[in-house]
Amino acid sequence: MVKTPHTKNYISSITCPQASPKWIYKNSITLSKVGRVRMVKHKEIKGKVKSVTVKKYRNGESHAIIAVEMKEPKIIAPKNPVGDDSRLTDFIYLSNGLHVENPKLIKKHERRIKKAQKALSRKKKGSKNRKKVKLLLAGRWQDYNNAKDDWQWNLAKSLVDKYDLIAYENLRVSNMMKNHSLAKAIQDASWSGF
Repeated sequence: MVKTPHTKNYISSITCPQASPKWIYKNSITLSKVGRVRMVKHKEIKGKVKSVTVKKYRNGESHAIIAVEMKEPKIIAPKNPVGDDSRLTDFIYLSNGLHVENPKLIKKHERRIKKAQKALSRKKKGSKNRKKVKLLLAGRWQDYNNAKDDWQWNLAKSLVDKYDLIAYENLRVSNMMKNHSLAKAIQDASWSGF
């Protein structure tokens, strides 16, 4: 298991680089050195299976990410291109005049996260109740991250379905995060993830 240095105990992951389609069944997956594990498969796997990564989150959830190799599509001249500009008030502003409002999801989840953080700070270190609240807090953060990911994936799919070429600016988000008055809003917008 590998733990990321900046988020202690947040994500543990294992990658099987030489994966085979024979490992994946209807409702289970076989992992080398682990064995057969039950899973809920959300989509049919199309293409040649290249690797499988299993991530375990601090709230107890586990996700399997299956990387596949697809046939290269034919490159054709774009008929409906668009450019986008990332902002904080509007999430993106498109070159054709359309704009997508920033949902500011942290405002919807902040109260629940703060409440769980406050409860955690009151619990005695090493106690069972502290472990329970720690899991609850991890779940609150996971709910926020899931909501953000879901919103961004839906937006990305709608843009990809509508336009055949999307040009975007190369932002240096890590440098922008040094501005402490904007850091929270920039992290909530999650431009690099999008």
